[in-house]
Amino acid sequence: MSDTRAWCVVLETGSHEASRKLRSALRAEGVEVDRTQLRVRCYAADEAEATALADRALALVSEPLVLEPMVRTWNDELRRYVDPSAFDVDPDKRWIRSELDPHEIRWRVRLTLASKHDVRRLRTRLEALERPVIRLRERTIDFGARDVEDALALADRAGAIDDVVTARATEIRSRFRRWEIRQRLLGNYAMDPAGSGFWGFGWSDFTTSGGGDGSGGDGGGGHGGGHGG
Repeated sequence: MSDTRAWCVVLETGSHEASRKLRSALRAEGVEVDRTQLRVRCYAADEAEATALADRALALVSEPLVLEPMVRTWNDELRRYVDPSAFDVDPDKRWIRSELDPHEIRWRVRLTLASKHDVRRLRTRLEALERPVIRLRERTIDFGARDVEDALALADRAGAIDDVVTARATEIRSRFRRWEIRQRLLGNYAMDPAGSGFWGFGWSDFTTSGGGDGSGGDGGGGHGGGHGG
């Protein structure tokens, strides 16, 4: 790893336009930077330079970031950038407990948020729902559910969160769509190493990708919920 890339700052934007503008602004200031969809990474030689770079990036963003800038350092043994305070943890895998096995998902609950920036602000409360994210866009989040009772209960819980405008439960009738969702989730999931029987997923697997959601062509009926923000 080049000495000039010993450290990096990870910037999660809320749109492709915002990520392109941020990359261009950083390059104009002579910063070494690259971009992958909504994620922008800029590089530094040491921690002090990386920390200062994070502050500079915040001053250049055209719209608020989805997450706070993350400073990371390169680890030769693991061959990836890591959190300097937690070398043994993949920083892109934030552990979210979910008692729902991906094979059990037959319903979805779609949340519509008041603003695309609410994903960051509501993240902790959304994680507390303990359900797998099967789709995430700028103002909508789909959670997987087991059956109609589970979906309606989840919609009620989610609809009570501030700035969740609606929470709508819909059956996923297409077997292909259910298979598609399972395949995607199983690529992002891992069993809890402590043996609790819970599943976990990396939130950034969904916030930085534009992957399919399996929402089209289900033909399922919907059940509304939620409230105004």
